[in-house]
Amino acid sequence: GPGLFPPVTLDRLSAALFADLGAAWSERYCGDSTATRACGRTIASAGGELVIDAGIPYDFPVRFRVGGAWRFGLTSAAAYAAVGSAF
Repeated sequence: GPGLFPPVTLDRLSAALFADLGAAWSERYCGDSTATRACGRTIASAGGELVIDAGIPYDFPVRFRVGGAWRFGLTSAAAYAAVGSAF
């Protein structure tokens, strides 16, 4: 990043697409029935993420992440932004 103040360098830029499928069990999905049946629901989502690894100023590593996901079945979307790594 010549000419920038504070000096910022771009180390790495990456993108990821993902899909997730799982099952959740809860009494909420059983209704009023007391029968011993599976009280589960399948949950699925898909989305993407953009990751920017930068150096501020030059040698201090910082990770910026933005992404979003679509939750199938619930017909809703979620977005997020984060600074730093997940672990």
